Amino acid sequence: MRMSVYGEPVTLKDLDRFWAKVKLNPENGCWEWQAATNGNGYGCFGHGGYVQGPHRWILALQLGGVVPYGLEAMHRCDNNKCVNLSHLEVGTRRKNMQDMVSRGQHYNTQKTHCRQGHEYTEENTYVASNGHRACRTCRRKWNSESRRRKREQSRSDDSD
Repeated sequence: MRMSVYGEPVTLKDLDRFWAKVKLNPENGCWEWQAATNGNGYGCFGHGGYVQGPHRWILALQLGGVVPYGLEAMHRCDNNKCVNLSHLEVGTRRKNMQDMVSRGQHYNTQKTHCRQGHEYTEENTYVASNGHRACRTCRRKWNSESRRRKREQSRSDDSD
């Protein structure tokens, strides 16, 4: 049987090269990528002239050569370096983000203060119409500044 990933043939040499970069973590059962990673901690694996995530590459191999368009490889174990197929599943970007947020893995869930330094407390936080968490103190200040600018504009229009 001939194997391929994204149309590129997979040889025994490719598989040997892949598995040489993986180490079992006995504490959590993850098969952790030991080679290059990107800035987000996900592994990088070169195959067929392209660099891709090894978790996505191995999942594509299992799925017959491709992760379907619009879907991505999701880590059930929350370990970006894991390539254990029993820890990976295919899902939409939306599902992946929802899972990350619900498990506290999304980078925004780690933030305790807004950009202006106001603490995210229950009293000072609301969910904006776009679904993002927002700071009430900053919103009040923005609204106040906006009203002031409108008043000034109105006064300058009246004086013309």
